[in-house]
Amino acid sequence: IKQPGNALAFLSYLHSNRIDIVHQHILSRSLPWIARLASCKTILHVHGGIDEGTGRELSFKSTWKFDAVLATSNWIRQRVRAPIVRTVYPSVQLNAFEREYHTREEFIFGTAARLEPVKNISLLIRAFAKLVKTDPSVRLQIAGDGAEFAALVDLTRALRVEEYVRFLGWRTDVLKVLPNWHCFVLPSLSEGFGLAALEAMAAGLPVIASCVGGLRELIAHRSNGLLVAPNDVDGLTSAMKELRTHTELCEALGRAARRRAADFSPQRQLEVIEEVYRALA
Repeated sequence: IKQPGNALAFLSYLHSNRIDIVHQHILSRSLPWIARLASCKTILHVHGGIDEGTGRELSFKSTWKFDAVLATSNWIRQRVRAPIVRTVYPSVQLNAFEREYHTREEFIFGTAARLEPVKNISLLIRAFAKLVKTDPSVRLQIAGDGAEFAALVDLTRALRVEEYVRFLGWRTDVLKVLPNWHCFVLPSLSEGFGLAALEAMAAGLPVIASCVGGLRELIAHRSNGLLVAPNDVDGLTSAMKELRTHTELCEALGRAARRRAADFSPQRQLEVIEEVYRALA
């Protein structure tokens, strides 16, 4: 869209196909103006509050250009402005996730995330390294890829926990990976909502997460998961140790997490989006 030729091509596409609504998932300055030239209504769907490339908070000052904004959490909703603003939570198909309770001696913590600074996986590795010193039966599996991959591998070696940590790479079969874990950990510095946490909850996993952004709307502390202060390595280690030590609590939180995940149905998500579409139409 930044190139004049692309803008004209997009404008021509909107005209020729008689498009009424443009629903976009990126914060583009030019796209809403192009849509207006084609007499289209515009919707911006905001998924997060951080530019993962720079780690800086996104500015939502330009959201007034859109006819409607859909926010994936109330935390984001409070930061945007437009004629119509709605919270539309992500969803999961609960019956696609299965939970297996393990009896093996090794206790596996897992996470699935883009390996970028905002996800704070280095904190997770440092917290895990403190735990493994007192409990060598624990393991950590990390699914994902990104700019920090090499640095994270080096960190496991520097902390001498490389034999306890397994990098799974980018996975398209997370549904098969989740049942192998006992607990899901998401130590992000910022989360618009936390879809990875929701999917883990749908699989019946207890979740330990940072008390940031939309995660606070998904997880109730000590009710269906554990929330820790962001960047608190000792707090994270303590939470991981608690779930490793107290099996009944771990399983109870996992069952409660799955019940909570049932609240985020695709049907409800579609209802909110359709409501906005009808309002614009």
